[in-house]
Amino acid sequence: MSLKKWKKMFFSILLILTGISLFALTEWVLHIFHLGEEYALVEEVEIYHKPYYRINRKFPEKYFRNRKTAPEFRDELIPRYKETAEKRILVLGGSTAFGFPYSYNITFPDMLEGLLNRGDPDHVWNVINLATSAINSYSVSDILQHSSVLEPDALILYMGHNEFYGAFGSASSERGFTSYILTHLIMKLRQTYLFQALLKGVNRALPDETTEGSLMARVVRERQIPYGSPLYLKTRLNYIKNLHRICKTAEKMGIPVYIGTLTSNERSQIPFASDFQDEALDQVSLYKEFTFFRDRHDTTGVEMWLKDMELWEPQSALLAYCKGKYHEWQGRTDSASYYYVLARDLDVLRFRAGSDWNVAIRQFARENDWICVPVDEAFHEDSAPHAPGENLFHEHVHPKENGYMLMAETFYKSLESSGFYQTKIPYNVIKSDFEAHYPLTPFELTVGELTIKKLMSRWPFVSDNQLFTFKPSNTTEHYAWEYLNGNISWGKANQSLIDYHLNRKETGLAIRYVNSIRAVLSYEAGPVIQLVHILLDENRPDEALQVLKKTDERLDDPYLWFLEGSVYMNRFEYDFAIYALNRTRRIVLRNQSIFPHEKIAQLYHLLSKALIITGRMDEVEVVKKEAEQKFQLNIDLDSLKNGS
Repeated sequence: MSLKKWKKMFFSILLILTGISLFALTEWVLHIFHLGEEYALVEEVEIYHKPYYRINRKFPEKYFRNRKTAPEFRDELIPRYKETAEKRILVLGGSTAFGFPYSYNITFPDMLEGLLNRGDPDHVWNVINLATSAINSYSVSDILQHSSVLEPDALILYMGHNEFYGAFGSASSERGFTSYILTHLIMKLRQTYLFQALLKGVNRALPDETTEGSLMARVVRERQIPYGSPLYLKTRLNYIKNLHRICKTAEKMGIPVYIGTLTSNERSQIPFASDFQDEALDQVSLYKEFTFFRDRHDTTGVEMWLKDMELWEPQSALLAYCKGKYHEWQGRTDSASYYYVLARDLDVLRFRAGSDWNVAIRQFARENDWICVPVDEAFHEDSAPHAPGENLFHEHVHPKENGYMLMAETFYKSLESSGFYQTKIPYNVIKSDFEAHYPLTPFELTVGELTIKKLMSRWPFVSDNQLFTFKPSNTTEHYAWEYLNGNISWGKANQSLIDYHLNRKETGLAIRYVNSIRAVLSYEAGPVIQLVHILLDENRPDEALQVLKKTDERLDDPYLWFLEGSVYMNRFEYDFAIYALNRTRRIVLRNQSIFPHEKIAQLYHLLSKALIITGRMDEVEVVKKEAEQKFQLNIDLDSLKNGS
């Protein structure tokens, strides 16, 4: 090689190394002054002296331009140290997996966790929801790469509806690209402080992004994506590429993957937009014409309307949908279902995944040893003889509470049939117990209904956004509306409803609300204590004891142990009472501030009495001396011996 070429190579390498050094130095300086976001998936926290991972709710911010309006993860706490009996399942996907439009508990991951734990009491099943709104397979593949710290045993995927308009979607306002490589490069760069700083500068130079309208409206860049168009085909191909990326990550983690086929509202959701050849045509006006004839049972008028549309707009989604309505009207449900599916596939405003996505899911699962979970088939079977519609869906893709339950059941059965999950309890018994005790409250249902009504008052459900107003007519609606308007927290709203129903002697509803809080704040002793007090006030000590026994070791709260000891004393089971009261005593000795001071005398009184009754006098003397020295309490042993 000539000297000239050596010099050229040397300076090229030097230039590259200089660039890398400058990047590293700048990144280091930005880190020193905290001029960026770390975007760690979890943070380490301690609650009641126990170590947990808390999911970083702000993690999805990095996928969106406007951080203030970016969707969040749900608040999840996972024990930092995984027990032998614990099984963890990750759930990744978009808003359906997240559980929209409900705030808590009415989500298929929560319901699935409830079913799994009821069917297998020998294990602790932890279903971790890492889904959020307006993300697609790009974001999901990135989230999974950060999740190995959670030590999952399996992965559940339910995604595909957001491939066009979710963050990084090909037709999204959130920086969508058709280039698969470029999109993933941008996602990686967003982890760096330098790129974040450059992005902030670019955003300042751009017009302010509107925060008005729904998230659906804000993420759309292209409203017309015809079936089979280059953008349509490229987006589907990128979806499959992301499945391969997810597959590689799951293989490294050594976990099985369960991917759900996609379902949507076919029967009750008119296509959002049709690809009319005549741009002057208005879909809303045309559909009103069709329903005018149908509602008057004018068969001739309906058939003439369909013939005219067949002549002028044969490939329109509206025509296919109206054919579905016509065939259903005529009692031909199979034909109706065919046209409803066709209408969804031809809908050019692509908020619902088409049939091609389920074909890709089934084929990919078959070729890569994934378990394909037939969610679409389950919804069709449950809706038979009709196609899925408002019986299971709120609007275009988000299920009602019975729809989410159906999803949970479908994933449950796939986990069981694959051999990953085993139980000896019949499913009908598990489901019956689940339905009797799962904390589905009127508040949650009302929050969901109001959220949907607000959503459907805006584009794309109406052509012009409408001001959504609501006047509550009862106490539940009042607190739901206050919560949605940010005037009260979720916890305070539920606590207010507990007090309301207790005052009205509606104990069953009050308990359901307490259990709703317990399900969300599973690491908190307060809701358990409140439930136990309600049960004891209702003279239901056996139920109170069952609650305490299920939570005492896990929460290790002194007041829970104290309540348990008190219940055992009333049952004359003194050995069990001594054990529970001693657990309280040891915790109080370590930290007096976490136990009600006025209860300390009662604690030592009960413990001394139980020890005297069981003849453990040496221990009584130790407890008496400790009470005097530590708390200046005088335990009258003579009165205790005499039965007072």
